[in-house]
Amino acid sequence: MLFRSRLSDKLDFSLVLNRLGSSAVELEIVAECDDERRLDARLKVVHSDLRGPRAIPIPPDLRERMKPFLVESGT
Repeated sequence: MLFRSRLSDKLDFSLVLNRLGSSAVELEIVAECDDERRLDARLKVVHSDLRGPRAIPIPPDLRERMKPFLVESGT
């Protein structure tokens, strides 16, 4: 079933950190309105060097701040 959001709809968004790798994170974004799922997106974000197309490690202080938001697999 296809649901379309209207300008007056109030969407509730959630952001979940599913995986925290050494240089990338996997996120899930869900938007719902009146118990109807309107958006379900999964993203992989890679920390990279702007001088060239290569992944670099996520800084340790940033990784530590992200760890509390990591959701265990299967939950």
